[in-house]
This record gives sequence, C-alpha cells and structure tokens, in this order.
Amino acid sequence: MAAPRSSPNKPLVILGGLFILPLLYFIAFRVAMVQQGPHFWGGSIDPSYAYLLNALNIVVGVPPWHTDHPGTPIQLLGALVLQVSYRLQSWRSPMPQPLVETVLTNPEPFLSHLNLLLLGINTIILAAVGWAAFRVTQRLPIALILQTTPFLIANLLLIRHVNRISPEHLLFGICQLIVLLLLVYLYQEGVSRKPWFASCLGVLLGTGLATKVTLFPALLFVFVLPGLKQKTLAVGMTVASFVVSTLPIVGDYPRVGQWVWSMVARRGRYGRGEVGLEYDKWGERFLLLFNQGSWFFWCVMAATVIAVVLAVKHYRQKGVRGVWQSFIPPVTASRSHKAFFLLLLTLAAIWMQVAMTINEAVRLRYMALPLSLMGLLIVLLLNLWDRLPRWTETLILCLCIVLGSHQWGTAQHVSLMKAQAIAQDLTAIQQISQAPAYQACARLNGYLRTSTLEAGLSFGNHWSGKTFAPLLQQLYPNTVSIEPAVLDPNRPEYRSFTGVISAAEIQRMSPQGCLLYQTGHPMQPSETEFLRAKQARLLYDGSEETLYYIAAP
Repeated sequence: MAAPRSSPNKPLVILGGLFILPLLYFIAFRVAMVQQGPHFWGGSIDPSYAYLLNALNIVVGVPPWHTDHPGTPIQLLGALVLQVSYRLQSWRSPMPQPLVETVLTNPEPFLSHLNLLLLGINTIILAAVGWAAFRVTQRLPIALILQTTPFLIANLLLIRHVNRISPEHLLFGICQLIVLLLLVYLYQEGVSRKPWFASCLGVLLGTGLATKVTLFPALLFVFVLPGLKQKTLAVGMTVASFVVSTLPIVGDYPRVGQWVWSMVARRGRYGRGEVGLEYDKWGERFLLLFNQGSWFFWCVMAATVIAVVLAVKHYRQKGVRGVWQSFIPPVTASRSHKAFFLLLLTLAAIWMQVAMTINEAVRLRYMALPLSLMGLLIVLLLNLWDRLPRWTETLILCLCIVLGSHQWGTAQHVSLMKAQAIAQDLTAIQQISQAPAYQACARLNGYLRTSTLEAGLSFGNHWSGKTFAPLLQQLYPNTVSIEPAVLDPNRPEYRSFTGVISAAEIQRMSPQGCLLYQTGHPMQPSETEFLRAKQARLLYDGSEETLYYIAAP
C-alpha cells in the first residue's frame, strides 16, 4: 500500500489558520472601541487629548510640549493621521475650515482614526509574528500560542483601555516583534552572531524606549548577544533609533532626563517628593498590583519557582560553575539551555518592571512589557524540556484559547457596562442642566474625570503648551475648568483656555450667579475638600458621573 501523500493545500490551510486570531483580534477590539464611546468618556482624556494636541503641534511646526513618556512616535503617528484624514475628507467634500480648526472643532474622528491605525499596526504585527514563528519552529501550536497574547491580557491592558490613546498600545506591537526575534534566537543556531539580529533588536529597543521609557527592563535582552562587538552594535542602534524617533524633542532631552530621574529616584506621585525609594510601601503596593491581575502574577511566580528549581538542579549537578553557565548567553547550546537562559532574562525584566511600577503609579496598565511577554513566557516553559510530548503544546494552546476567551469576554462586558453607565449619567446630567433653575449656570469642568469634550480639550491644551489656546477660547468661549489636584481648595483658580478667570468674568458667563461642576468617580481628596469649602450642593450622583451646584465667586 502506498504511503499517504500530504495534501497540496496544507500550506494554505496553515497560512489561513495563522490569520484567524489576528482577524478576531481586530474585530473584537474594533467592536470594543465603538462600544466604549468617545475618547473623552470615563477619564480617557488622559492622555488621549494630550497626544492629539501635541500631534497638532507637530503639524504646525511646533515641537511637542508633552515629553514625559516621551511618546514621540505616537505623536508623529498622530500628526500623520491628522494630515491624511483631513486631506481625504477634503477630497471627498470641500472642507469649510483649515485643518487646525477642523481638528479642534471635531476632534473625535481624528482620535478614532489614530486608534484604528494603532489597532491595524498591531493586527499586522500579530499576523506576521504568527507566520514567522511557524516558519522558524514548524510547530503550529507554538505560533498560535504567541497569537493568543492580546486575548490573554485583554482584561488587564488592552480592551479595558482600548479608547485611551496611550503608548501601551504601540508598545504591545513593539514587544511582539522583540518576542519574534527572541524566538528566532531560540530555534535557529548561531543567529545571534549575525549583525542584522543585533541591529533589529537595537532598533526595536530604541523605538520602544522613545514610545515609553518603562520599556527600560527590555534592555536585558541585549545579553542574548555574544561578545562585546554584537552588544555594542545593539546598544548603538538603540541610541540611534531613539534619537531618530524623538527628533522633534531633541532640544528637550535635559527635561526628559530630569523627569525620568525624578520618577526613579524620588518619592511621591510622579517623583514630586523627596529623594529616596518608598521601601516601606512596597508590600502594600505589590498586593494592590497583584489584585489587579492575580492570574498573571500566579503564572509569573510559578515560572520563577521553576527557574529556581532548575538553577538548584544545575548547582547540584555541576556546582557553582553550572549555575554561572546558565547566565552566559548560549549560541550553539541545546534549545532547553537557550530556553532557560531566556527565561531568566524574561523573569528579570518582568520583576524589574514590577519594582518600577510599585515604586511609582500602581496601575497594571503601565506594565505593558511584562503583559506583552505572556506568550513568550509560555513558549519558554514548553521548551525547558527537550523530550516534552508534542500534544502538550496543543493542550496548552487550548488552555490559552479558553483563558483568552474568558479574559476578553470579561473585559468586553465590564467596558460595555461602564460605557452604558456613563451614557445614562450624561443623559441625566444634561436633563438637569437644561432645567430652568440651572440653565443659566456656567459649566465647570474637572481636570481629569469630566466626560465632556471641553474637559478633554482643556486637558490637551494644558499638556500641549497652550499653543492653540486663543483659538480654543474663540471656539469655546464659555468653558471654565479647575485643577483641584494641585490648587488650594479654599482659593481655587478657575481657568479658561487662555488663563485664570476673574469672578467678574464668571459672573458675566452666568448672570444667575452659579456654576455646575461635573466630575467623575472616584474624586480626588483635594476635589472633595474643594466642594466642601464651596458648600457645593449635590444635584446628581451617578455610578460614573456626578453634578454639583456651586454659587459663583
């Protein structure tokens, strides 16, 4: 009997299979974008509108004012989106206003286009990673496990913040390309000696650091390169790509460096306190971070235990020399040795990121690097043993699909419920504000949590150097904002787009002598003090938004 021949369509079937998860990713996240509403809902103005107006700065030839992340690649992409979107709209129908006025009058479509571009970039990267991973490994389950990563972390990083224009979305795609390079190192002999490998790694690291400096722990992956020459090449390419990616803010490097140093070396939120680390709060903050993504930390801790057990095993077999050899970058060693070495680097990068996070803002969404390495972590664990049955990979893939589906479903449900609650609250607030008793009151926006377009533009105006303040004041003349987080609640400064507003100006805006202060939950302590000092009267207390009546100063 003749041996069965493989189907000539098998490569096409595999290729099609590698595009299923990226397509589902695009559809699922696009649906979530629509469901979550505008980018000024639910606190998403930070940093969405800051990136929008800094992108507009680049369009008009002004350097970005917001350089904290630094975030320049997002701003450059935003500038590209603004110009392309405007020109496409102009070709379709003549635009009655110049680009700047069009963006400031109706910014949401431009933010949606930028978000869609980031989603498209990540979708293409996810498909490319799956295809390249299969080409390198010839193991379909391994490629698909890597492609489940965005679903595994959907409830922790991506979908819950899908309508927030932030560096984390671009960092996810960059991290997946780094994962692909590490997978090539794992499965191909001697590839780490190639100049192109070191160059590609350096370009990705530099671009990632320009997107957000929290990618810093990923520099540990330079140690997969053998010899000083390869490491120097990678570091040089990292510096070069960082400079190219941040050309618009080259003159602000001292300010960026000072901000990063304050974040690392000083206490308090955003490094505003004294020099020193808050070791006494690390335990409490770690528990807070752990509760935000317990399953993720259980996986990382399990991988850490496995790494320690294997290190002890090496010590018992070969002594201190055996353990030391585990930290030397293998070039031609067995795959299990390479996997163990990569596991050590990956865990070191993850725990370094955890330490950075609990020392500053305890938010799981700031841990883009560790979360984006979930697929790689699983693949490395599967490669620690050379004789692991192949069906194990399929079993793990099934578990990843089940867990990813649960994570995505949970994130989608929570996000939808929140969006519906915001919509309900805004409808109620609109009805109250149109009542005869309050119709003549001026509207007062909070700094971060107010779900209004004017609040988003006020935030963006503050973080873009107020380049467009005169035009914004002309377009939105009755906008009044306050920043209770940094002001004395007993002597608040009411602000327009162009500066501090006097009591006489507020009286002009509101002949009835009242302000309607809209904000969101949770309120900051200084915000509560401000409302108490002004003897504010609660008009509406929703699950997401609140409205207070304040007598004008």
